[in-house]
Amino acid sequence: MATWGSGATGGIERYVGTLVSNPDPLIAHAVVSQNNWPFLSPGKSPPLPSDIPAGHAVFHFVPSASALESVRAAGRMTAAFCHDHLWWCPSGTRYFDTTGSLCGIRAGPVSCAVRYHGMRCGSLRPGRTVEGFRRAADGRAALATVDRVLCASSYMAELAVRHGASSSKVRLVPLPVPSVPTVPVVHSVPTVLCLSRVTRLKGIAELLAAFSLLSRDARLLIANDGNDVARIRALVRAHPRRGRIELLGAVPTERVSQLLAEADVVALPSLWPEPFGLVGIEALAAGKPVVASGTGGMNEWARPELGVIVAVPNDARSFAAALERALAEPQWVDRARTVGRDHVSRHHSLPAHDAALVAAFEN
Repeated sequence: MATWGSGATGGIERYVGTLVSNPDPLIAHAVVSQNNWPFLSPGKSPPLPSDIPAGHAVFHFVPSASALESVRAAGRMTAAFCHDHLWWCPSGTRYFDTTGSLCGIRAGPVSCAVRYHGMRCGSLRPGRTVEGFRRAADGRAALATVDRVLCASSYMAELAVRHGASSSKVRLVPLPVPSVPTVPVVHSVPTVLCLSRVTRLKGIAELLAAFSLLSRDARLLIANDGNDVARIRALVRAHPRRGRIELLGAVPTERVSQLLAEADVVALPSLWPEPFGLVGIEALAAGKPVVASGTGGMNEWARPELGVIVAVPNDARSFAAALERALAEPQWVDRARTVGRDHVSRHHSLPAHDAALVAAFEN
């Protein structure tokens, strides 16, 4: 893998873009396209093209039965890389919007159907709802039949087993981040960076509420785009510190390092159970302390010794207090630059990731 993915908004999208543009000779990365993700498999139902690189196939999105069968017919092993909850959850969120709480049920046609609309799990449009249930059913079926199930966190591994994967087939594969040194940029006003898709589940509105409670002067950069942008723009216009908030819109990958260099602290205020939270690893790779809500798989790395402060999810006062500490106490920067960066270089380098992928198929 020589280059990092470009033109994508989230950490996982950048990772997948890299894999598709730089295929490993042993492992063919098959991505069934959703939204604008790059793909090798042209849609949800056709089999894989015959000219994909030789090697075992890792599916980064739910494949059709025909796509799986085409790989097996070629004598290759198959793997599902569960980057998110789309493999088993019709909405892909594992979050109840009505109650503002995480979903703890075992997903399935009946258990989800009786809650879906009342708990506002996802889209209420009939077509998208039906599609979500169909995709989740295909995902659970795939987990039961693929040769390997790959997960970036123990949290996702437990959910994969709960939803049909055999524990003997599950492998933990740490996600990588590029080793790109960042030169700190000194500002007269501290900078908080939120590098995330702007969706309801990412907690951007809650971050704005926390930002209004800070006792110190600071500026807030919110990078990337999403389906909640209109609401967030309205909140920013009415915000008491609107002059210190910048909505940067869609950010190309090549600018990520620059934004991390400008940041004093990186904020991950997610409401939903993050499968991993790769942006936090990117921040630590740049030596930046992180304030995170610690939901889902983030607990894999959201530890104080690495330079990460965990706040209570959906609690503006808790998040504001954590931001105050990260900006005021030098120990958090020191930990991120030393222990945090060392942790990332040892566990989340590209060579370590490649080795884990290969080992997943060999063992």
